[in-house]
Amino acid sequence: MSDDEKLNTDIRSYSRSQALDRTEDYLRRGRGFAAVASDELKERWVQTYRRWCTDVRNWQLQKTANDLESELALRREQVPIERVITEMQALAEALKQELKRLDRDQIRRMGDHMLSELEEFRRRSRSQH
Repeated sequence: MSDDEKLNTDIRSYSRSQALDRTEDYLRRGRGFAAVASDELKERWVQTYRRWCTDVRNWQLQKTANDLESELALRREQVPIERVITEMQALAEALKQELKRLDRDQIRRMGDHMLSELEEFRRRSRSQH
């Protein structure tokens, strides 16, 4: 496996680990959406995700979307990602615009932080095996 393939594998694993951490946090906070029907959860997720894509700095919307996603994951159901493809493209563009507002030092610090988190994840993963 090439270094790029290893990095991509590690990033995917890290992303899954982050999703599990969010679900664990959701469980600790009492599983607030447990009584909501699955179809309603999916609809709420779509609506919340759409709103968040137009307001990327709204951390509460992101947290709500994550909680809805966690509840669906606990039920072994998928989020209806196919319903928000256009919004995902808009989100990617909004995030690009946010990155353009950062100066070189902010981008470097952000990159350093992301790399240190990935390295910490790799270290923990190796020590668990």
